Amino acid sequence: MNNPCRNECITRYSCHPPNEPKDGAVFAPWVRLHVKGKEYTVSNESAPSDRHKTVIKSFEYGLGTASAGSIAKFELVSEGGESYVEFIKAMNKTATNAPEDTKDVFFQFGWIIKRCDGSLEKEETPELNLMIKTAQSNYEGGCIKTTLECTDMMVRHFERRIDGNFGSDDNKMTLKAAIRDVLGRNDPIINVRFVADDNSELMFKYGESNGEGPRAKWPGDQQNALAVVRKWLAGEVTKNGKGTICQYDTQTAELVISESPLPGCNEKTPCTSGWLGTYVVNAGNCTDVISFSPTVDWLLHNNTSGGTPPSGDSGNAQETAEPDCPNMEHAGPQSSPPIPTYTRDNTSPNFTAQRTQEGQAANSRANRDYEIKPGIEAELKILGDPTFFNPVLLKGAYLSIVVINPFSMGDGCTWIARPQCNQVLSNKRWMILGVSHQMEAGKFNTTIKVKLAAPNSDLTQGSGLGGDGMTFDNDDGQPEESI
Repeated sequence: MNNPCRNECITRYSCHPPNEPKDGAVFAPWVRLHVKGKEYTVSNESAPSDRHKTVIKSFEYGLGTASAGSIAKFELVSEGGESYVEFIKAMNKTATNAPEDTKDVFFQFGWIIKRCDGSLEKEETPELNLMIKTAQSNYEGGCIKTTLECTDMMVRHFERRIDGNFGSDDNKMTLKAAIRDVLGRNDPIINVRFVADDNSELMFKYGESNGEGPRAKWPGDQQNALAVVRKWLAGEVTKNGKGTICQYDTQTAELVISESPLPGCNEKTPCTSGWLGTYVVNAGNCTDVISFSPTVDWLLHNNTSGGTPPSGDSGNAQETAEPDCPNMEHAGPQSSPPIPTYTRDNTSPNFTAQRTQEGQAANSRANRDYEIKPGIEAELKILGDPTFFNPVLLKGAYLSIVVINPFSMGDGCTWIARPQCNQVLSNKRWMILGVSHQMEAGKFNTTIKVKLAAPNSDLTQGSGLGGDGMTFDNDDGQPEESI
């Protein structure tokens, strides 16, 4: 083996060419924070109106790919008190002002890369919008150190409970209209976007012919707004028969209700869509992987419901829909689900239990990857990559991870450990669950949390890790047997 970047493991068992380190001689990480018209960066010329007084010392940005939300932390050091006053002014103090406060605070981050020929390249994210939730300060050594914690607007919705009904017996509302109303009537007002898997307008299978969903009187039930929305969605499926997930878009400051990107049960996923790269562990200078930390804790009863199940009357036990993945051992509830009143109001009595079970199975499958502890999970730390910045863009995304077993001799040709590929951890279908970025003291790293679907837990019995066709072969070219 002369070149670890062209290792046979990599060329045979990845969905795309491997992600190699960026080309450049000098890499400088940077972040820019905008607060009410003033800017702060990592240089001592940040905040032109307050030059040489306030700089960003460290930065963290974490996001979950589903309803976990987004959070950013900025540690700033200042020699004066002017910037501190601006930070407190910009803090969100009432739920009503959250949309405006979110517009007043945005940030970008990335790399400034200098090449040997003197040319410069700037890699940066779009402007991301969050609001300042908390400010913690420390006065020491003649300076003010302030840590700002910025969050998305959904945090304010978690702090209140929704009363009353949306729609009435005489004036029922469609599902989409009720969702827009619950998030548009209660502070902070937040726009809702419905997105299908092909990025068109999401349409529901049942209810109005225009895809707006069924008409009903939708209860608030003293839950927070997101819990209310997810409860209503739990019994509904899209026109493609899939469930939905809720995400916060940090670019547009909207709640996005997306159709599940997961393939149908036992449906293979080709490498042509959903893959964001191939990362090689133990490939020396030919990879931007810093570390890879997997944990295996096999779970045998992982197919429980995602989201908040509806409440209401029980249905006829004889009316059952086809289960989500029937070969999964002891997967999910074995009895008919309770039927909420708003489903009974708009569904034939002979079909209510079947429809409710169909919706719960689809939404359980759509959300369980994000909400239930994975049996096989890992953290992949790589050189900072600003392309992982928006939860919506990471929905249903995968990485190919190739793990090369050490070690080879110093000439790079003689391998003293066999097999070269780790046949358990090397897989084409590691699913992205969340991302965190850390920047401090001239270093910029990105940590990606991933999971690997396991048979008899996420997959049917006898499937290969990650799904059929996603595991690596043995060194002799024969398919690897199921774990």
